[in-house]
Amino acid sequence: QPPHFTPAPSCNDDWSDPVIFHMASEELASPQSLVDRIVQITGDYEVVQPSDPQAQASIDAKGHQGHVVGWAPQDEVKHLVRTFSGLLLHVAPEALREIQVKPEEAGGFDALWPDDDSRLRILGQEVAAHIVRKHFCVVQCFLPPEVRTEAPEIAKTRTGWKRLIKELEPAYLGRDPQGKVTWLPPDDPSRAVQTALDSCDRTLTKLVSGLYVECHNSFGFSPDGRSDALLRLPFRSRSEEDDILREREILTEQKINDGKIEDHIEFVQTRKICVLFQVSGSARVTLHSQEDTIKNLSLQSGQILIFRHDVLSFNYEPSKDSLALQAWIFAAGMTFDVQQSEGNLGQEIDLASGVLNGPLSPVNPLTGKTVSIKSADCMLAGNGIGPEAYWSMLSMGSDGCRELSALRWDCTPYFEPDKDL
Repeated sequence: QPPHFTPAPSCNDDWSDPVIFHMASEELASPQSLVDRIVQITGDYEVVQPSDPQAQASIDAKGHQGHVVGWAPQDEVKHLVRTFSGLLLHVAPEALREIQVKPEEAGGFDALWPDDDSRLRILGQEVAAHIVRKHFCVVQCFLPPEVRTEAPEIAKTRTGWKRLIKELEPAYLGRDPQGKVTWLPPDDPSRAVQTALDSCDRTLTKLVSGLYVECHNSFGFSPDGRSDALLRLPFRSRSEEDDILREREILTEQKINDGKIEDHIEFVQTRKICVLFQVSGSARVTLHSQEDTIKNLSLQSGQILIFRHDVLSFNYEPSKDSLALQAWIFAAGMTFDVQQSEGNLGQEIDLASGVLNGPLSPVNPLTGKTVSIKSADCMLAGNGIGPEAYWSMLSMGSDGCRELSALRWDCTPYFEPDKDL
């Protein structure tokens, strides 16, 4: 079934303190200019996070790469560095070496996750600029070590693993899909995260909140929330693969009559942005344009790939230790897309639009001539946008009920589950 909708939370609109992430230049920077630079740890350091002394004792951060976020508090000598492995360090400038960001084919990225949620809108702007230019963007996050370790273990304990209907699953999982999947429950932004896996799902929600305005401004559609997260893991063994593939759902005539194809078409028509979060392990991702132009990416642990799923298709080849979360941003009011028709407009266009029988043109009782309707428009429940879609809904007996996004109208304050009150 198409995923449930989760409204994106609002984010701080403070634009007064923008953060510009400078990509490394070919010239090595002086110690005073390393702030906002991408660096590698080459010498001594002091671990700030994790704060547990036992965890600190097992850390060897030499060789790790990260982002210099500023100067250490109350210390104008050492830099504060966030490593891509999720550590927070105090490092002297002489123990840092500025490096160039690798291309996406080699595990590089386009943007960095901000150090404060109030800057999610700025991240959204940066991501949107890359997507407008090349249809995709890779964001580097700073996952703590415990999240990278605990999230896969939690995922392995979940039940309900499956593979989707063979004829339909490429629209979700990409070409030649691998591994097993299961849906996570909806993420409630008002609820505190409980587990490492919840934290990863919340990251997707925050990313969508930063992109919400850009969906309209940069991509030309009105967003209607994000999907639930689809959890992706490799098969544990060949026997597990055989069992899951043997039990996968089959597209029968009964399922077609029950609306399975209509649900799938609605998903394909409304999905606009795909978000793929590589939590652990790595994956090779190949993006295909409509002209079959190919872009190969190497997605590393802690990186998020955002791409236009209405423009690109993809292949996803995970490593054996991979864990990924996948979600989509949907467009509102896109349930029906009536294709443009050419040629004689008669019974053929009715058949193409799903209208088999309709009312005759109205007749003027004074003249006996039919009335010409020059234009008509409507917006009705069930995403009946326009007269063609509305008549198609009537002719096919569609259900006009749908769940509204809380961003449009939040019914929670007005709902009382106890009917006896």
